[in-house]
Amino acid sequence: MAASWRGDRARHRICQACGCYATDSCSRCHPRRASDSAPRQLAELAGAPFVWFDPLRSAAHHRFLLEQCRQAGFTPRIAQVGSDIPTLIGLVAAGMGYAFVPETISPTCPRTVRLVPIDELDGRFDVEFVYDGQADSPVVQQFLAALRTTANT
Repeated sequence: MAASWRGDRARHRICQACGCYATDSCSRCHPRRASDSAPRQLAELAGAPFVWFDPLRSAAHHRFLLEQCRQAGFTPRIAQVGSDIPTLIGLVAAGMGYAFVPETISPTCPRTVRLVPIDELDGRFDVEFVYDGQADSPVVQQFLAALRTTANT
């Protein structure tokens, strides 16, 4: 048995090191931005290095983000690949590049990382939750109730 949640919008943000424009190590990420404000348009990141999520972990997410970049007129230059979001955040904090992350990661980001909204990432991205319908788990039941409430709002 499976439950599927489909949001109208995939809310993503660009993640970058907080001091990116002020420090030498991060100005290598995007040198012309050393004194500018954070990019607000996806196309402004053309040519910048990206820390990318492993496409084997989520092929659909990988395709979704590549298509968003293509629509903005560029192919991302992938400098590093991470296996999970905390790894991506760590690589961003180390000045390795930008990463697409969900805005829900915000509470766990270190102070050296800031999230910058990119509103044009407005495509739809489906998320599926699969579980054993025979298992009687209170945790799963609570999660399903929350999922259904969220999906209906």
